[in-house]
Formats: sequence, structure tokens, C-alpha cells
Amino acid sequence: MFISKSFRWLLLTAIVVTCWSNASSAVWSQQTRIAPKTTESTANQANQRAPNSDDEAAMRESAERFVIDFNRGDAKAVAAHWVEDGDYINEAGLKYTGRAAIEEEYANFFQSYPGVKIQVVVDSVRMINETTAIEDGRATLEPLPAGSPASSRYTAIHVKQGDQWLMKNVRDILVQHASNHNHLSDLEWLIGDWSAEHEDVEVNISFNWRANKNYIERTFEVTKQGQPLTAGTQIIGWDPMQQSITSRLFDHRGGHAFGIWSPGEAGWMIESLAHTVDEVPASATNFLMRVDDDTLAWQSVDRTVAGQAVADTAQFVLTRK
Repeated sequence: MFISKSFRWLLLTAIVVTCWSNASSAVWSQQTRIAPKTTESTANQANQRAPNSDDEAAMRESAERFVIDFNRGDAKAVAAHWVEDGDYINEAGLKYTGRAAIEEEYANFFQSYPGVKIQVVVDSVRMINETTAIEDGRATLEPLPAGSPASSRYTAIHVKQGDQWLMKNVRDILVQHASNHNHLSDLEWLIGDWSAEHEDVEVNISFNWRANKNYIERTFEVTKQGQPLTAGTQIIGWDPMQQSITSRLFDHRGGHAFGIWSPGEAGWMIESLAHTVDEVPASATNFLMRVDDDTLAWQSVDRTVAGQAVADTAQFVLTRK
């Protein structure tokens, strides 16, 4: 589920303007092709149901402005895309009415979820008359919010006021998606960017959801005195054969490692088997510990390379950026 009702509301309301213009043009083309040319009154009626070029241009401009307003986090400008008494009904049946309420919800959203983008698919658009249209579609957010992955199905009513197309009413239904998220939910707190410095070594790590929250991708870079030491990418996911969380890591030199994750009182233990690019075997036991919501600790112990023991690493304490 999305984090909050306002979050789901914002997801739906944002998509309505974004994809309107192309869909309306397609509807106009379809109606023109099927209108009987032998009946003047029928042809006139079809023309009345289709937006003219000025309507299309206005809707395109409105969509562009909406995206700009949303991406810069301007709640007042976003709310101005509704009619004064516009409203939204979420999947729980809660209703938000008026630009002031809409602006307040967007302001809260932009403060809590900066930088979130919207992806939409418009399934259909129907012209009711020359000043009213209905749009149905689906939407998702990127990056995905906390919780089980989901998208929204929505229905939106547009009305034309003067030379503007504005939103009058929006209603959505939350659609849950099958995912391994439930197996990885204990790692959700890791999502984000982390950094640490130890003497002259700097570590930067990012955790991000991938593939409908079926996997977590970790990217990392370690530098010493500004010069790169190592970097790589790790994919963390649920392995149904192992019945545990496992990971695959690929470093910038061509080496790779396989890890089995086990939960413990202090955090996670990752038993890792690796091979360098020269096929030299290596192993280690890594510990990932949650200090608090914005602090984690990492250390690698019991390390071997080519069967020979090597020193444990220092413990790195990373903080959320």
C-alpha cells in the first residue's frame, strides 16, 4: 500500500492532466473516421463532441504546466489545475473538496516525498460533449513508496472553463501487485543513500527498489584520498530454492560474490563466497547492523583469499544522506 491516503490521492490527481492531450487527439481522429457523411446533423453532432485545435493546444499547454509545477513541488500552482470546487475521492471513500484542501494535501506531500515522479498509462478517453470528458487509466510512482507495491486505477472528469481544461472530479482504486516485497520488508529501512569516512577512506552506498519491489539494488563506491579503490553493484532478493534472502555482487574489476543473508538480534549476517576476475576464491562473513533509522554499521570478518586468512576490516558506520 502507499504510505498514506494523501499519498494515494496525490498519485491519482497528478496523472489526470499529464496525459490528456494525446488521448483527446486520438478520440477526435476516431470520431471523424466513423461519422456518417450522408447525414449533416449527425456529422455536426460528432464535430460538437470533438475538441478543436484550440482545445488540443490548451490541454497540451496545461499538461506541460502541470508536470513543471508538480516536479518543482509548487503546491499552489498544482492546485490551480482544478476547478475552484473540484474534488477527489480515494479508494477508502474519503473526499477532498476545493482548491485550498488540494493545495494543503500537495504541500504535505511535497514536504514528505520530494522528487517523486509519476508514470501513467491512459486506457481510454471519452468526449461527453464539447466541454466535458472522462478519462480512465493507471498510474505508478517512482521511486516506489514504502510498503507493498501497488498502482492505481483512476477515473477523472475534465471540464472546460473558458479556454482552459480543468479537473472537476477524480476517483481511484488501489491495485496491489504480486511481489516478493514481504520477504524483503525487513530491509526496507535501507532504501536511500548512505556515506561514511574513516581516516582517508570514503564510502558511498545507495539502496534502491527494483522490478516491482522484487529486488533491492545496492551500488557502492570506495575511494581513498579521492582515488577510487573499488565499486560495484549488488542485487538482493528472495531465493525460493534457498528459502532465504540471497545476493549477487559484481565489482568493477570483474569479480563476483554470492551471499546468503540470515537475520540476527543485531542485524544481518551475510555469508559470502567470491571469486576474483582471476578466479581466485575468497570468502568472508559480513555484518550489517541497524544502529537507528539513519545509522548503519558494516564490518567484514573471517576473511580468506586463496585459502589464506586476511585481516578483518574496520567497522564502518554510515549515516543517511
